[in-house]
Amino acid sequence: MIMFTATLIGGGCDYLFQILMGRSLGPESYSELNALLSIFYIVIVPTQAIGTFLARYTSKFKAEGNHGGIAWLMRKALVYALVLGVLIVLGLLIAMPHLIKFISLTSTLPVFILMAGVLIVMVAPVGYGPTQGLQRFHLSGLYGVAGPLGKLVFGLILTAAGFGVAGAIGGVVVGSFFATIVGLLAVKDYFMKPRVPVSKDETTVMSKYVLTVTAAIAGWAILINIDIFMARQYLPPYEAGLYSVASVLGKVIYFLSGGVCSVLLPKVSDYHARKKRTIEMMRVSALLTFSITIIVAIAYLLFPTPILDFLYGNVYVDAAPVLSVLGLAMVFFSLCGLFLNYGLAIASRFYVTIFSIFTVLQVALIMMFHDSAVEIALDLLATSICLLIVSWTYMEMRAKAERF
Repeated sequence: MIMFTATLIGGGCDYLFQILMGRSLGPESYSELNALLSIFYIVIVPTQAIGTFLARYTSKFKAEGNHGGIAWLMRKALVYALVLGVLIVLGLLIAMPHLIKFISLTSTLPVFILMAGVLIVMVAPVGYGPTQGLQRFHLSGLYGVAGPLGKLVFGLILTAAGFGVAGAIGGVVVGSFFATIVGLLAVKDYFMKPRVPVSKDETTVMSKYVLTVTAAIAGWAILINIDIFMARQYLPPYEAGLYSVASVLGKVIYFLSGGVCSVLLPKVSDYHARKKRTIEMMRVSALLTFSITIIVAIAYLLFPTPILDFLYGNVYVDAAPVLSVLGLAMVFFSLCGLFLNYGLAIASRFYVTIFSIFTVLQVALIMMFHDSAVEIALDLLATSICLLIVSWTYMEMRAKAERF
C-alpha cells in the first residue's frame, strides 16, 4: 500500500507535468520533448540495471545477515556509476550532431541539460537500489515522490520563464537531483558500516548477473520507449505529437503497476535465497496488476476523446484511436514487466533472452509498419500480447517441473 500510494502520487506529478507541457509547448515541440526524454530513458538504462542488481543482492545479503557485504557493494557501485556516467556523457557529445539531425532538434541546449541529468541520475541507484532491497518501503516511496514533484514544480517555473523544451528538460534534471539526495540519505547508515568484501567466487557470480540485468533492462527500456523516438522519425511532426500524447497517457497504465514491481523484486529475491517457492507470489502479483491496469484501459477504450479533450485540449483529440490501442498494449506490457522483475529476482536468463528477442521484433515491426500512428500502436499491441503469452507459459512450465 505504501508503494502503491507513492506510485499514484509520483505518477500523478509525472503526468500532470506531461499534460501541462503538452498544453504549453504545442504538438511539435511536445513531440521534440518526448523524443529527447526517450533518448534520456534509454541512455540511463545502466541506472536501472545497477538499481535492480543492488536491490537483489542487498536483499540476498540481508537474508544472510551480511550487512558488511551490503556496505562494500554500495561503495563499489558508487565508483562504477560515476565512471559510467562520464562515459555516457562523452558518448552523447560525440553523437550530438546525429541526434540533432535524426529527430530534427531546434536547439542544442536541451541536449547539454540532458547530459547534466545523466551524471546526476547515474548516482541515484546507489541509494534507491539498497533501499528497495532492505525493504524500507516508506523511504522508497519518498524517493518515488521526490523526483516527479521536483520535475513538475521546476519544469513549470522554467517553461513559464520562456525556456521552452530546455526548461522542461531542466525540470526533469532538478527533480532527478532531489530524488538522488533522498535515495542516498535513505541508506546513509550503510555508508558508515565497515566493509566486508565478498569472496572471489561470489564476485564472479555477481559480475555475470550484472551483465544479465543490463541486457534485460536495456531491452525493456527500448521496448517501452522506442515507439516515441521512431514515431518522431517516421510520422509528420503534428501526427508524431499526437502519438506522443497517446503514448504518455498509455504509460499511465504501465506506471500504475510500479508499486507491485517494487515489492515483488525484493520479496521474490528473499524467498529465492531461502529456497522457498515464489510462483504463488507471482500469480497474485499478476492478478493485482491486471485488476489495477484494466480499469484505466477500459476508460481509454470507451472515452478516449473526452479524456484527451479534458487533459490536453481540443488540438489533441485526433489521438483518440491511438490511445485506445495503446491502453490495451500497456496492460499487457505491465504484466510483462512483472515477469522481467520475477526473472531477475530468480536470476533466470530465459527472460533476458526472450525480452531481447521481442525488443528486436518490435523495432522490426515499427520499421515495416509505420504508415500511421495507429499502425505503430498496433505494432506495440502485437508485441506485448506475444511476449506475455511466452513469459507466462514458461513460468508455468518451470513451476510444474519444480514440483517433480
